[in-house]
Amino acid sequence: MNALIRQVAALSVLWAICEMLLPGRKYQQMVRMTAGLLVMASLASTVFSWLDKSPEAQPVMTVRFRQNAQESYQRAALTAAANQMRSLCERLADRAGYQASATVYLRMDGSVEYVQLTLKAKPQVLIPADELKNRLAQQLGVEEECIRFSMEET
Repeated sequence: MNALIRQVAALSVLWAICEMLLPGRKYQQMVRMTAGLLVMASLASTVFSWLDKSPEAQPVMTVRFRQNAQESYQRAALTAAANQMRSLCERLADRAGYQASATVYLRMDGSVEYVQLTLKAKPQVLIPADELKNRLAQQLGVEEECIRFSMEET
C-alpha cells in the first residue's frame, strides 16, 4: 500500500512540474493525458499484484513443483549410480574372462536390490563364476545373494 501512495505522489509532483514548465496549451493536454495513463498503470499494477497473492494456492504449487524436481533429480542420480555399477560389473567380468551383460536394480534409497548378470565364457577364463560373484559382492558392498547370474553357452 505504501508503494502505491509513493508512486501516485511522485507522479503527481512530476505532473505538476511538467504542466508549469510547458508554455502551450497543446503540450499541457498531452502531459495530462500521459500522467493520467501513468497513474492508471500504477493503480492497475498494484491491483494485479494484490490479486496474484492467493495464500492457499501459491505454496501448494511451489511444494508440488519442488517435490517433482527433487524426484526427478533423485531418479537421475539413481540411474547414474545404476549405470556406473553396471559398467563396473561388466568390466570386472571382462577381466575375469567373461563377456557379461549386467542389469543393476536399486531401491529408492540407493541401496542395491539385486544385480542380474548374464555371463558368456571367453576362451580363457581366469577365475570361476562363483569366485567372480564373491568379488563383485565385495566390490559393490552387498551380500552374495544379491548377485544373480546365468551362464550362456558358447
